[in-house]
Amino acid sequence: MKNRFLSLLLIGAVSLSLSACQDEAPPEKTEKTERKITLDLRNPKVEISTQFEEMTRAYERENPHVNIRVHTVGGAMDDLADLKAEMATGTGPDIFTNSGYENAKLWRNYLEDLSGEPWINQAYKEALTPVTLDGKIYGMPVNLEGYGFIYNKDLFKQAGITEQPATLSELTAAAEKLQNAGITPFATGYYEDWELGDHLMNVAFAQQKDTDAFIRNLNNGTEKISTNQTFKDLLALLDLTIKYGNDNPLSTDYTMEVNLFTSEKAAIIQQGNWIQPMIDQASPDMNIGFMPIPINDRPLKEALVVGVPNY
Repeated sequence: MKNRFLSLLLIGAVSLSLSACQDEAPPEKTEKTERKITLDLRNPKVEISTQFEEMTRAYERENPHVNIRVHTVGGAMDDLADLKAEMATGTGPDIFTNSGYENAKLWRNYLEDLSGEPWINQAYKEALTPVTLDGKIYGMPVNLEGYGFIYNKDLFKQAGITEQPATLSELTAAAEKLQNAGITPFATGYYEDWELGDHLMNVAFAQQKDTDAFIRNLNNGTEKISTNQTFKDLLALLDLTIKYGNDNPLSTDYTMEVNLFTSEKAAIIQQGNWIQPMIDQASPDMNIGFMPIPINDRPLKEALVVGVPNY
């Protein structure tokens, strides 16, 4: 028993000695290695493609373990159809934009719950509503954008137009003056479905007396767009832009439309602040103004349309 007890003491002493030696030994230097990450990112804003690339390169310099591959789409490309095709083949991006509401529901299985992100408390609640599902937030607002009619003040002056048109009748009179001066009044890029189907129709929705109630009534079948006077007014505006616009509006895409405006071949364009980089590049000294889109002679909620375009 005594020998067994001494053996245990010796074993314990050796163990303590080894432990002490390990504690006193200088720690080995270990370099922190971060896992390499490659992200495929889809940018739908062709007008800021250069700046977007610069931003991602700056991020990569600060985070050398991250490689970002940017795929810019837009212009004449159908962004949503192209995204669906990529997802169907398993080659879809890691980060892409989503317009929220029904699109958020459509893509929900691909979206990350961002409710715990630190920027949530810095965003307007209304700005997060389109991507809030069951109390969780599935998208980060990209920015705020506004749109309406952008017009060339110098061409307006050349045609003798002294005041910004506030009604459809005044816009018609301005278009006639521009045409008489040899200037195409409207640049119409109606190849783009979003210009008519999203942006222009939004004006008629916004000018309903109660937009939310109108949408509910459309969904339950008690209202129709075809019998709504405000949407009839919208068609009158559409007819005006076609009558006084460039040739072949249905084959004129986004880039062609903007080129018509920046080259001063047309005086008015239905676009938003996102084309400013394209204007700065093509015609940096262009004298422009911004006005709401008048669709009738009964101004109601006349304002530029402003909102979050994507998440």
